[in-house]
Amino acid sequence: MQASAAEVLTNGNKEPSEEFLDIDEPPDDEPKPDGPNNEPEPAGSRCKTDRKDWKWEKKTRSFKSRGKVSFPRADYTQFEKMAPADLFSLFFDEEILALIATKSCEYAMAKSGTLVTISADDIRVFLAILILSGYNKVPDYTLYWSNSEDTENGLIKAAMSREKFMLIKHCLHMGDNKDLEDDR
Repeated sequence: MQASAAEVLTNGNKEPSEEFLDIDEPPDDEPKPDGPNNEPEPAGSRCKTDRKDWKWEKKTRSFKSRGKVSFPRADYTQFEKMAPADLFSLFFDEEILALIATKSCEYAMAKSGTLVTISADDIRVFLAILILSGYNKVPDYTLYWSNSEDTENGLIKAAMSREKFMLIKHCLHMGDNKDLEDDR
């Protein structure tokens, strides 16, 4: 591991002064021999060296771990040549997208009593819009579909209608509420 420069508090002997004098504490059931009326001693009187001799210096310190490293080094070489869509599919495969679409349709039916049709492709586009909105920010999602030059996003407009996006946003669901109620 590489040593790094850090400011270290040292005493006059140029040794790191990170320890304080260990005062032998009496057990909790015995009275403590502090100052008058059992008031605690000031912190300065417990130090090994006089604080006037301490000063800050730049020193090279090594912070090496004494234990074994429990995690291997990350190797991302297998992902370097993958397209963003392929990386996305590693997280959201067809089975997950179909599950989200099914649960969202069921939730919309239970919530409002209306039958909606949401496909796995709709969920994929919806998630892509959310990812895009992470770095192309606007104050309100609906501005992506506006006709104003400064906020309109032709890519989003062509991929999904605003009404479909808002419908999915309101009924996006990934589980069954009946399962939650049964666990209580």
